[in-house]
Amino acid sequence: MSDRNYIEKCIKSLRPPTGADIQGRILEDILRVQAETRIARSARRHAAIRRLIMTNWMLKIGGLGTIFVVAVVLLAHLGGGTAALAEVLEHIQRDSYSFTLTIRSGQADRVLRGLVYPGGRVRFDSGHGTGASSTIVDLEPGRRLLLSHGSKTARYVEGRDELTYMGSDRLLLLCSRPMESLWHLRDGTENDLGQETIAGMKARGFHIVHEDEYFRNEITLWAELRSGWPLRVEIASTARKPPKDRLDFVLEDFVTESNLDGELFRLEVPPGYALSGQRNPPETASEDQSPDEAGKVKESFRLWSQGRNDEALALLLSVDWDRPMVFADEPYVFSLTEQAVASLGQAGKDELVPVILEQCNQLRKICFALVDRAKEARSAQDYARAETCLMTALHLGELANRDPGGTFIAQLTGIAARKLSLVRLKSLYEEMNAREKLVDTELKIQQVDAEHQALAEKARGQNAPTK
Repeated sequence: MSDRNYIEKCIKSLRPPTGADIQGRILEDILRVQAETRIARSARRHAAIRRLIMTNWMLKIGGLGTIFVVAVVLLAHLGGGTAALAEVLEHIQRDSYSFTLTIRSGQADRVLRGLVYPGGRVRFDSGHGTGASSTIVDLEPGRRLLLSHGSKTARYVEGRDELTYMGSDRLLLLCSRPMESLWHLRDGTENDLGQETIAGMKARGFHIVHEDEYFRNEITLWAELRSGWPLRVEIASTARKPPKDRLDFVLEDFVTESNLDGELFRLEVPPGYALSGQRNPPETASEDQSPDEAGKVKESFRLWSQGRNDEALALLLSVDWDRPMVFADEPYVFSLTEQAVASLGQAGKDELVPVILEQCNQLRKICFALVDRAKEARSAQDYARAETCLMTALHLGELANRDPGGTFIAQLTGIAARKLSLVRLKSLYEEMNAREKLVDTELKIQQVDAEHQALAEKARGQNAPTK
């Protein structure tokens, strides 16, 4: 039945003391009010509708019966005070709250806890003990501070730099993507999913699509029917370029937090933490902490170049990758930038470039040797050693990619090493049924693929002929 027929039936059933022409004019006024309220999206629209109804003399003629018709029509066709998407977004952007974030890749999942502070600050916490880490995000400029609590180190990431950022904190960095998608949503493009019962409460649902240069996010948002308080958010995030991997983010268990400590959301490096890349270790580091992990990596390359491969691999497997590393010179694959090479004279380039190429080749051979060792350990069901070998290869690749301004050949070599080790780690974790580690690995594979594409596009841009 059409809106007009339904409303006309309601008017006739109440038999208000008016003529047929007045009933028709009442019908037109109600339809106009209904159309106007469908366009309005904020909570303030309800007050405007009430004022319109009470001040329009045509509606007053019908008396109490006609006002009742208006109420019936609005409740039946507009949901009667149910939340609009704008109200839900106001809660998401204005209030302090915590929530549970579940990341799913296939059948595997990983759970973290998120905190939101007024003004667009979000914090995600993951892990425990020496593996605990956090990321603090300012959603408007997209600035992030990544904290590794075990090693007492901090790293800054600006804007979209996550597409080229390398490090073990990538999981937390990626976790901010669903929150950013919600924060930057605008009202007016959603599909209304109607009403359902979510977490035992009556809820209204919305479906929205949010896209950026790299990802397409399909968002399903359920909010409490009357208040607009978020109950559950599901985000299917799919890479827009091949292989178009998909990750699912689920935000739920939203809890109002009235006493959040603002210190948890500061983007300044906390006391006792060292900014990644600094030469000095944290002041609070224990006395037995060796600051020379970079020296072990350098020595392993020297041993490998002398054919002492077993010694080189043993030394690499003893490196604590959570500690800060600074390379002042060799291996150049970890220290030189493209800009530094470009600033050399031709004689300097002729001398240095073959060394960099040889070190990149050496890095590849070391990673292949580590993968072979992992395969042997996996065959013997020594999963811990297999994982250590593959993680060592992964960390070497991350070192080569650590500086986005590094040489192009070092960037490519690092990406290849990471992809090789991650694919083998994924297979290992599937065999081990290590669900959380499998999700982390899927996230990292997706990120490596995005970085590879970004690097290839950058190279094409630099090589494009000038007009």
